[in-house]
Amino acid sequence: MHLPVQFRPNISAEAKKIAADYDLQQPGLGNDFYTELLETVDRLEHHPYLYGVVWRQVRAAPVHRFPYIAYYEVMSDHVIIYTVVHERRSARVWQRRI
Repeated sequence: MHLPVQFRPNISAEAKKIAADYDLQQPGLGNDFYTELLETVDRLEHHPYLYGVVWRQVRAAPVHRFPYIAYYEVMSDHVIIYTVVHERRSARVWQRRI
């Protein structure tokens, strides 16, 4: 199955901030985060049902090597990523963004 991935408008800003924070820790680490996030998006595009439902119809895909989770929903003709949040953040944080 192949479904195109769409993003909520806030995703780009969230990803840039996370990457910038990682670059402050170690130069180049932000680029590594961004690469892993893109690989997560690619997995969702080709295997949208890979991860389980965590709330209503929202699923949670971990970003490998980093403690972040992409929250998304599978629609009939696409996948929508709502937000990317640190795994230790309260569920209320990401649920408010959906």
